[in-house]
Amino acid sequence: MKVVIIDEVPINVALMQALCNRLEGCETLCFHNPTEGLAHCVEHQPDLLVVGYAMSGIDGIELIRRFRAVPRNFAVPIVMVSAAQEREVRYLALHSGANEYLTKPIDKNEFLPRIRNLLSIRFYVRQLEEALEAAHVANPYAAAGTLQ
Repeated sequence: MKVVIIDEVPINVALMQALCNRLEGCETLCFHNPTEGLAHCVEHQPDLLVVGYAMSGIDGIELIRRFRAVPRNFAVPIVMVSAAQEREVRYLALHSGANEYLTKPIDKNEFLPRIRNLLSIRFYVRQLEEALEAAHVANPYAAAGTLQ
């Protein structure tokens, strides 16, 4: 599973990457520039996106909005990681399309299980999408609800 981490703080990126790499089958790609990271994610859809909040250029909230604006990205899980403790920031992240909001400093005992759980869900969603596509190829009328 492909995880993309976008955060301007190198030590945070290194820690999150090291934690993600503990998960079997997890490949991570990291970006310190949010604009470059977003461009990559729109072009090459990740299985999970981890985004920092306070970044220059575009912040994490705007990055999530732009990523979610691409219809095929609706089911990609997003985790926002931030030092901001204010509820307003948390609410903005969640309303923008983040599935999880974790605070810094990163707690590995919380970060790892949440990443693992979201990747698990993503894996099964992809399997269902593939099964639906296979069923549609086998019977194009099945998806329309008109079996013949």
